[in-house]
Amino acid sequence: MALLAASTVGSIVRVVWSSLLSSVLVAVLFAGAVTGLIVGGELRRSNRGAAAAACTAAALVALAICVAAVAYGVILVGQKS
Repeated sequence: MALLAASTVGSIVRVVWSSLLSSVLVAVLFAGAVTGLIVGGELRRSNRGAAAAACTAAALVALAICVAAVAYGVILVGQKS
């Protein structure tokens, strides 16, 4: 019985840790994407095209990673059911 309880506690800790880490990662990536798009727009308005393109590209990469992480999470939840 103690082995079962230890196994369950270990699984719960792993799930909590993974969900906390992924939640923070997705939130930071999304915030970076929004900030990058805003900064890119400001740079574009001040006629700094190369810097604006770099900020926009970095923001789009961050947004793509964020969307991929969310999609992967939805796939994992669907497989567990």
